[in-house]
Amino acid sequence: MFLILTTTFVGVELSVEDSFCQICECKRWSSSVTEVSCSHLSNDFFIPAEIRTGLRKLVLSHNNFSSIFKKSNVVYSGLRHLELTNYSIISVEREAFRSFPRLEYLDLSDNLIRFLDSNTFVTDNFLRTLVLAGNIISLPYHRPFLHAPQILNLDLSRCNINELPSATFRNMTRLLSLNLSKNSIDLLYGDEFETLENLTEVILDDNGLKLINQSTFRKNVRLKNLSLRGNYFLTLDCAGFKFLNIPSLEMLWLDGCKLLSLPSYSFGNLQNLTTLSVNDNFLKTINFGEIQHLSNLKHLSVLENNLRCGCVGEYKHLCCSWDDLEILATCNDVDWNDAKNTSCNQEFSFWDYLKPWQWKAVASIAGGCAVMVVISILLVKGPCLRRKIDLNAIESIYI
Repeated sequence: MFLILTTTFVGVELSVEDSFCQICECKRWSSSVTEVSCSHLSNDFFIPAEIRTGLRKLVLSHNNFSSIFKKSNVVYSGLRHLELTNYSIISVEREAFRSFPRLEYLDLSDNLIRFLDSNTFVTDNFLRTLVLAGNIISLPYHRPFLHAPQILNLDLSRCNINELPSATFRNMTRLLSLNLSKNSIDLLYGDEFETLENLTEVILDDNGLKLINQSTFRKNVRLKNLSLRGNYFLTLDCAGFKFLNIPSLEMLWLDGCKLLSLPSYSFGNLQNLTTLSVNDNFLKTINFGEIQHLSNLKHLSVLENNLRCGCVGEYKHLCCSWDDLEILATCNDVDWNDAKNTSCNQEFSFWDYLKPWQWKAVASIAGGCAVMVVISILLVKGPCLRRKIDLNAIESIYI
C-alpha cells in the first residue's frame, strides 16, 4: 500500500517528502530526513526514495502487520536503528531484514512472536543490539536460539521464559549484556551461560529464582554486573551463594530478595566487588566481620530493611563510614554490630538527596561558584558525604 502521493494544500503543491511528513513524524538533520516515526497504520506502507536515502532511524509502533518479510527490491542502505514495537507481529521470516544491510539496533518488543528461525539474523552482520522484550518466546531445547555471533546486547525480558536450555546461547559468543528480567526462571542449573566468555552484565530481576548452581557463572570471567533484584532467596545459604565464584564481579544487586541474613561465607570469592546492594530485604543487623574480607567493597546499600543502627539517635536515614566502606541505610533502632570503627552522620540534608545529574547540572550552571559551595559543604559534612558526592563514584552509590 502506497501512503505517499503528491498533495496540494492551500494552493501549494507539497513535495513527496513534505506529504510523507504529514502522515509520519519526521526529524531532519541539515536538509535530509534522518528519523521517521509512524504509528497506527494499517496494512503495508512505502517510504519514498527521497526519504530512504538519508534515513538513519525508523520507529513503527502500534501498527497491525502480522509478519515481517524481506523486500529485496527496496534497500535502506543507511538505516541504523529500527523499532517495530506493539506491531502485532506473529512471525519473522528467515533473513527478513536483508533490506537493512547496516542495521545496528533492532527492537521487536511487545509483539506476538513465539518462534524465530535460528538463521533469522544470519546476514545482518552489523546488528549489535536485539530487543525481544514482551513477546512469548519459546526457546528450542536441543539447538541454539539464534545463530547471531555479531550481537552484543540481547533483551529477552518479559518473554514468559521458564527455563534456559544449555544450548540457548551457544552461537552468540560475543554477547556482552543479557537481560532476562521478569520471566519465570526459578532455577539455574549451571551450564546456561558457559559459552558466553565475554559477558559483562546479566540481569535476572523478578524471576522467582530460588537456587543458583555453584557453577552457573564459572566461565564468565569478564562478568562485572549481576542483578538479581526481586527474587526469593530468603537466605543466601539456601540459594547457593556460598559457592558463587565470580572473581571479576564488581556490582551485585540483591534488592527485594526477602533476605533474612548475610552469612559470612556468602561472598567468598568476590574479591573485586565494589558495590553491594541489599535494599528492601528483612535484614536486622549487619556484622561487618561477615564482609570485611571484601577488601575492594566501597559502597554498601541496606535501605528499607529492619536494621538497628548505632549512633543515629532519633534519625531514620544514615550515612556511615566504616574504614573505607560507605554505608547507606534506613534505620529502625540503634545497634551496629562490631561498630567500634564506625563514624556516622546525621539525617540527610537537602544536598544529600540530589541525584547525580542534578549535582552535575549545578556544577555546570554555576561554574566555579558551585564548586566552591560543594567544597564548603564537604568540609562541614565530613568524610561520608565527601565520598557520597564524589562525581567519579556517585553513579554507584545511589541505588
